[in-house]
Amino acid sequence: MTSLTDTQNVYTSSAAIGSDLSTAQLPQFEKLGHDILSSLEAIARQIQQSVNQPDPPPINDTIDSVTSQIECQIESLRAVFTQLPKITQQLNRAHSLLLAQRETSMDGILVVDECDRIVSINQKFCDFWNVPPELTKVRDDHKMLSHAVSQTANPEQFLAKVQHLYNHPTESSHDEILLKDGRMGDRYSAPVISADGEYFGRVWYFRDITERKQHERALEAMNETLEASVQERTPA
Repeated sequence: MTSLTDTQNVYTSSAAIGSDLSTAQLPQFEKLGHDILSSLEAIARQIQQSVNQPDPPPINDTIDSVTSQIECQIESLRAVFTQLPKITQQLNRAHSLLLAQRETSMDGILVVDECDRIVSINQKFCDFWNVPPELTKVRDDHKMLSHAVSQTANPEQFLAKVQHLYNHPTESSHDEILLKDGRMGDRYSAPVISADGEYFGRVWYFRDITERKQHERALEAMNETLEASVQERTPA
């Protein structure tokens, strides 16, 4: 697992979701849908113009023309529906990869969209913040934030950093936080950006580093003791 400090500063939408959703094909279907709709609207206008002409063409000619155009659009729709099972399979596969990546991560992960809705959360996040099950169902980042703030040793500082990042959506942040129960946490956050540069929200990573900090303090204390011992034995 890559450490938080090794994480990229900006996450693409697919990276935050956790896998390639094969979205490259989706714009093609969107364009085809618009083209079909435009064609059907053009057919409707053609019928209306034919009816409103002072000397309208024979009805059979109009019907043949309209029928031919509709058949072309039906073929286009058939092509779309033929591809849908493949796209669905790809999305289901991507969703499975997402769940596996999210739940096997060493970090607590929270993804919030641009409307402050929680779109992804894993069990390690819930464990880190002692999140009650009913809160995960609400999907409201404001309530989740209030719950987290209540557990920090420096709530004002913690909240100020969160608000700063939401007010500056392109910024990333990496710092450490202290909880009331004595645990130390590593906090990393970055914006979620689409391939086109559109802001989709923010991803948060939390990791319990209490044990690591304890080891670091123990090593520092040992080094200080050794240095003091060396100085005592060193002739003035």
